[in-house]
Parts: sequence; C-alpha cells; structure tokens
Amino acid sequence: MLTGWLGEGGAYFPEAAARFFDMAAGASFQANRNARIERLRLFPPPF
Repeated sequence: MLTGWLGEGGAYFPEAAARFFDMAAGASFQANRNARIERLRLFPPPF
C-alpha cells in the first residue's frame, strides 16, 4: 500500500483514497436521506 506514495504508482494512492471517500460520502448521504424520508413519514409537518 505504501508503494503508492512513491515511484511510478504515485498516482495510485490519492486516486484510491478519493474513490474510497466518495464511496463513504455517498453511503452516508444515502443513509441520511433515508433517515430524513423515514422521519417525514413518521412525523409529517403540520401542513
């Protein structure tokens, strides 16, 4: 994994990290969205 920091594979680590963070952010965004929809279903706004 550390070889990604140096040598020809220098571009590998940032790219993999960016993909991982995109995936994590997407997953948490989806979870937040689902929780918000569920909350609206359980407690609809008073209008």
